Amino acid sequence: FGTVQGAVRSIKAGSDIVLISHSYDLQKEALAAVTAAVKNGEITKKRIKESVKRILKLKVKRLSESI
Repeated sequence: FGTVQGAVRSIKAGSDIVLISHSYDLQKEALAAVTAAVKNGEITKKRIKESVKRILKLKVKRLSESI
């Protein structure tokens, strides 16, 4: 599927974060593909909001553990 479509498929499969260590241009292409998938309804805004909540919750937890 390649990196770009892999990013979209990864989020659809439940990933909250997709790490791409290739070129910056490939990172931008993947972000554009994910954004397009949200705009066309392939990935719901609700799904993105749920991921953001989980990420922020984990950040707060890790921050409070380090204090």
